Amino acid sequence: EQYPDTPEVREILAKLAIERGDWSEAERHGRAAIALAPDQPGVQAIKLVLDYRAAVLANDEAARSKTAEAAKALLVKQPDSELARRIVIDRLISGPDPQQALPVIEDALAHNPKSLEFHMLKFRLLAQVEDVKATGVELQQMYDLFPDNAQVKSALIAWYLVQKDLDGAEAFLRKLAGDVTGPVEGHLAVVQFLQAARGADAARAELDKLFAANSENAANAQIYQALRATLDFEAGKTTEAIAAM
Repeated sequence: EQYPDTPEVREILAKLAIERGDWSEAERHGRAAIALAPDQPGVQAIKLVLDYRAAVLANDEAARSKTAEAAKALLVKQPDSELARRIVIDRLISGPDPQQALPVIEDALAHNPKSLEFHMLKFRLLAQVEDVKATGVELQQMYDLFPDNAQVKSALIAWYLVQKDLDGAEAFLRKLAGDVTGPVEGHLAVVQFLQAARGADAARAELDKLFAANSENAANAQIYQALRATLDFEAGKTTEAIAAM
């Protein structure tokens, strides 16, 4: 704000605003950068993003295609331009054959292998064509990169279930749950899975194992005992269940 005519700073601020979806700031700093240094490749990419967004909002398909072609040309001169690459990917995904975006996404991942955005796009395109093996490989890679991402974990569990690989799903859930004496949330997910996939007896056996393992952790043991009682109550063993509670 003190030196508004510094194009490098305007360019950086515009890119940051685009990345976080703050379009008013992207317009403010981006248009200023365009006025100050229109020939800079990075600034040209910002202009393309702003023009492409304007075309999308106006539902102007001709302008959208023209801007995407310009972004493709800029990528030839500036292969590291993630902004230009995003335009090309978006245009291809929204076109008649979204699978054409896969090679461009692969190229994007070669430049930025830890981009959750690009990995998600690749996963969705593979899922669309029902490439089961490739989808599983991609999900496993995403889990290795983003082990704490709940969406990735859910997608990988769903993939196991779609393949009817109950053993794989159970093993993955147990891996997420960790040590049997640790926090209960992951182990309750295992119990719920066993109840749904293998029946109430399997869930009871798991709860008994967890209860025994947590004999010195009253808080955990009581949760497992209460859930065991709930299963008994649902099975008609009301007297035993109420006594346990």
